[in-house]
Amino acid sequence: MTKLSDAIQSARRRGGRPIGFGLGTSNDKRPQRGLLIAAVGRERSGADVHLLSTTDGVAEAVSAADDSPVGLSADPLPKQVVDEAEEAGATFVVFTPATTTAVALLAESLEYGVRVGADTTDETELRALGSLRPVIVVTDAVPDPLPVSDLLGLRRLAMLIGAPLAVPVQADASPTHLQSLRDSGVAVLLLDAPSSEGVAALREQVAKVPEVSRKDRPAAAPVVPSLPNEPNDDFEDRLQA
Repeated sequence: MTKLSDAIQSARRRGGRPIGFGLGTSNDKRPQRGLLIAAVGRERSGADVHLLSTTDGVAEAVSAADDSPVGLSADPLPKQVVDEAEEAGATFVVFTPATTTAVALLAESLEYGVRVGADTTDETELRALGSLRPVIVVTDAVPDPLPVSDLLGLRRLAMLIGAPLAVPVQADASPTHLQSLRDSGVAVLLLDAPSSEGVAALREQVAKVPEVSRKDRPAAAPVVPSLPNEPNDDFEDRLQA
């Protein structure tokens, strides 16, 4: 089962390997444009990522996932639910800080995403969330067309937490909107209970987004570092000091 972090890195790498039924199969040479589509709900409908709200359908989703990431987003997220998701084969879970206990974050085989409201502006809190090394930051939908104030809010989250973003979109989102999201740190597009036709429609819009290479990336784009594979010794030393 592919980890969500690996899927994001593959999508961001120009010419990266498509995953599962992602933005292409091995016979589909369309560039991925650095964006993954996630289906939120019971049915995956051909999306790159499947995100469920209960553990009931996780095992079935994993069985049908064709190696693509399957995750759980629950609020609250008790440890029992995390254990059930892990046992069923999920690769990541998404938690809300205010309603999740620390013990729920101890599953070593899972990646963690964090849900953060767009109105969260406290810099210290956002940087502290970054110390948990979330693989994704799920935040609120933004208008299309995207106001500059919302664009800056997305970039602030991406830069301070240091992780890519996931935002809800409509299946008919404009390519310019998707480009603005991508260039502001968004890596995952969330579709709520989509049909196969909805996923296909959004995929067509993603295909119209211009490719961007690291060399061509504008200096103003947020720097969202990859999550390290090894613990941050300096950070842990400070905690123990």
